[in-house]
Amino acid sequence: MAAVIPREPGALGQTAVGVLKGAVRERLGRAAAPKAIRVVEALPLRGVGKPDRPGVRRLFTAE
Repeated sequence: MAAVIPREPGALGQTAVGVLKGAVRERLGRAAAPKAIRVVEALPLRGVGKPDRPGVRRLFTAE
């Protein structure tokens, strides 16, 4: 799983995500590349400002 935060909201469409997946697979190899990439506005954070890992996982299961 990988979450991507674009610099400008709405800047990444499905085509750009497909290109990103291909570039990551080429760079890291198919075995190391994330199986899913999701564009998000921001990562969920814990009270101390660190990413909330269970919250990030929920981004991929919520539809």
